[in-house]
Amino acid sequence: MKVMAVEFEGIKGLASPARKALREAGYPHLEALDGANYQDILALRGIGPRALERLQQALLARGWTLIECPVVER
Repeated sequence: MKVMAVEFEGIKGLASPARKALREAGYPHLEALDGANYQDILALRGIGPRALERLQQALLARGWTLIECPVVER
């Protein structure tokens, strides 16, 4: 069974600069972020804490995660 890639455009609230930064850094779709380091992604120009929060939520919904991601209490 082939799984379709989850495009960044499908992640609500993820701005264009963040999507561009991820692709330029070698992350073409959400699955590529599974196991990536939170701080490494945060260091990308165009990525901020809110973008990472949205990305982590999308990853967790699919059983994936960023590593060393701080827990956000709401």
